[in-house]
Amino acid sequence: MGKIFYYAKSALFISIMYSFTALYFVVGLPLLFSESFTYKYMRSWCKIMIAIVRFFGVKSEIVGKVPSGSAIICSNHQSYYEIILLFAALDRPVFVLKASILKIPIYNLYCKVMGMIPVDRSRFNKDWQDLAKKQLEKGKQVIMFPEGTRVPIGRTVSYKPGAFKLAKDMNMQIYPASTNAGEIWSGPGFLKKTGKVYVKFHDPIDPDPILLRDAINSVVKI
Repeated sequence: MGKIFYYAKSALFISIMYSFTALYFVVGLPLLFSESFTYKYMRSWCKIMIAIVRFFGVKSEIVGKVPSGSAIICSNHQSYYEIILLFAALDRPVFVLKASILKIPIYNLYCKVMGMIPVDRSRFNKDWQDLAKKQLEKGKQVIMFPEGTRVPIGRTVSYKPGAFKLAKDMNMQIYPASTNAGEIWSGPGFLKKTGKVYVKFHDPIDPDPILLRDAINSVVKI
């Protein structure tokens, strides 16, 4: 009975999430002439999504001092949900993301207006670093997942060097961010259980993978 309820709840959640998102993005197309309006509209979508998730029994919390202005933020990556929380919390975030995401119709238009930074994993390229530097110069927050992909809880992978090189080139520190989103929402859609999801922003550190891992893996009290 428990499994039936779980799958029924998750199926309902997915249907609401995707149908609402599709409608919301289509309705917002006229706002794409303005980067400022696009950011506000996307932040509203994130907050509505947080409210929907809360309806299904998942509370969300932002912990720590949220970075503002030009900043490089590195977070662990467990699900799609920390992306929503990060976007809702920050002023003008831009994500370093897979180039394939920019092939998704309509959604890709929003990404382009806000200046999201695509990385083509099929070939070696440094174009994304130049784009990231331009966004930092505009006072935005560049968000990177140095693990390179979603990583299940309990598994450890080596960090990609891009974030550390970018920080050194820009003579900037890195703001670590950590999340437990994978405990609640794993993969593209299914909610695993009810509970609380957090994203914690830590104090800035020098661009070093050991310091970053120590910060991200530190115990978070909420």
